[in-house]
Amino acid sequence: MDRFSGPPPETEPGIGALTLGGLLAETAGRHRERQAIAFGGRPWTYGDLEAEARRVARALLAAGAGKGTRVAVLMGNRPEWVAAAFGVALSGGVLVPVNTFFERDELAHVLGHSDTAILLLQERLLTHQYLQLVEGLELPQLRVVACLGTPSWDGFISGADDVSDEWLDAVAAAVSPFDDALIVYTSGTTARPKGVLHAHRPPAWQSWRFARHLCLDPSVRSWSAFPFFWTAGFCMVMGATLCAGGCLVLQEHFEPGAALRLLEAERVTSPHAWPHQLAAMEDHPDWATTDLSSLRQVEAFTSFGRHPTVHVGDTWSPRAAYGLTETFTIISSFPCDTPASVREGNEGPVLPGMQVRIVDGEICVKGITLMKGYYKSAPEDCVDEDGFFHTGDAGLVDDGALLHWPGRTSDPIKTGGANV
Repeated sequence: MDRFSGPPPETEPGIGALTLGGLLAETAGRHRERQAIAFGGRPWTYGDLEAEARRVARALLAAGAGKGTRVAVLMGNRPEWVAAAFGVALSGGVLVPVNTFFERDELAHVLGHSDTAILLLQERLLTHQYLQLVEGLELPQLRVVACLGTPSWDGFISGADDVSDEWLDAVAAAVSPFDDALIVYTSGTTARPKGVLHAHRPPAWQSWRFARHLCLDPSVRSWSAFPFFWTAGFCMVMGATLCAGGCLVLQEHFEPGAALRLLEAERVTSPHAWPHQLAAMEDHPDWATTDLSSLRQVEAFTSFGRHPTVHVGDTWSPRAAYGLTETFTIISSFPCDTPASVREGNEGPVLPGMQVRIVDGEICVKGITLMKGYYKSAPEDCVDEDGFFHTGDAGLVDDGALLHWPGRTSDPIKTGGANV
């Protein structure tokens, strides 16, 4: 058995507020007039985003939400999702980000298992009729359903007028980095999705961390096909971009032609997509004629790096990293500008505040971004007697203290970024 510790957490630079509400307040204070979100011709500044998040928070308080109230959000990657997520945090509630791919049974399980009391959703997305599905479910804990573009949303959001900014400020100030913040449901490798309960500190810390590890600055314009309801989309894309003071270029659902037009029109600098989505864009008839010359944070060997208008060397890569939902992404990593000769063939060093133990070839982890546990599961079912979470991933740490992850100890299939 081998045990390895990262540096003390206080040695990590660039870490700001450790509640999600505090993170938004800090970034909005620094970048109030800068563009935070681009979506459908409706640009939001940081000031707009903070105002909308506070409006949602005041509406939640008016609807009876308090510290610990489970608030589910079922929307695509759109501005209202971002405002709702931070609004829940400011109100002291617990965000339940719902997978937009869920069918009826999965949706019923997650809303019921999480004890969701308030659901904020959009009526439909592609072939999914969310409001129709929800209206047919028996969920005794659910007492408020507010749907964008309907009278239910208007009635919900108008409640904000009954709650003062002073009351909201007092509520937000009482939220601790160690209070419950999110229940993220896994994609379920062998059974129904598990609810991973996280406090505020993990998503906030990882958002600040990713802004530095991805080498982001206020000029970044990030586009991603990663949904915000999973941890990578939440902190690697949304959180990191906001912590850097950059702009989120949102696409509600992925479609290759629309993605190419958006990348060109919005002068995206930092794109994130899964291999099958990259392949779909590269196969699109408009691929060769799209101007992607603004892209700078891409890997040279990928579809983006090979595009005729993109000129990058092997100087940037996020691949030297290892993480999982239970640690709200990375527990080991090299910054993306680390020389290729150093970052290739490993997953980087153990990060500040984290510990890794290798037990019979399996990676086990604990530390500042580890989950509180699986919701409604006994603590001993989540961690061992020393507080380590057993990942199910094979691994080793070499003589240079770099983590290596050769694969799973079991064999799930991964498609579209999800375990099935």
